[in-house]
Amino acid sequence: MSNPSLLLDKPWAPTLLRLAIPGVIGAVVMSSLQVVEAHFLSRYGAEILAAVAVVLP
Repeated sequence: MSNPSLLLDKPWAPTLLRLAIPGVIGAVVMSSLQVVEAHFLSRYGAEILAAVAVVLP
């Protein structure tokens, strides 16, 4: 964005949504990966799942 007036001259709601979409997509991807990982690790037992939960954020 080399022209800051594009952010200032347009309505704020569409601009906010356009800028928020990549962050929302990233959050959905990370959450889905954590759910899949938890499901996979739960096959090995609660202790393994708890250990990974402690180590990873």
